Amino acid sequence: ELEALIDRVRATGLLVEVHETGSRFTLAQAAQLTVYRIVQEALTNALKHAANPGTVVVSISYEDPEVHVEVTDDGVPNSVRPAVNGGGHGVAGMAERAAAFGGSLRAGPRVEGGWRVEATLRGCKAPVGA
Repeated sequence: ELEALIDRVRATGLLVEVHETGSRFTLAQAAQLTVYRIVQEALTNALKHAANPGTVVVSISYEDPEVHVEVTDDGVPNSVRPAVNGGGHGVAGMAERAAAFGGSLRAGPRVEGGWRVEATLRGCKAPVGA
């Protein structure tokens, strides 16, 4: 359902690019939901907190059994978005989701402007026959 999410965000007028690298493998259902929710929260944050974002880039890299998700925007922050250890519930929720897969999450401003969310999920592969 990630494509439908991207389409809904694009319908707001925001340009969203999606890039996939690596050999895609079947993710466990819980891992699929986790990737979806992290991308959803990062896109929502770009819509809500970035002033004049031109482009949001969603990158998903597959490295069996890990998945790396990165969402960046080029908007100028119009409010202070909390880093992963800040007070934002959305970022904290993304970090909890990544941790549930033995992974990690980093979120914060980019040097070149905008914002970046990076998550790594480990052990995401669906069991054989699932």
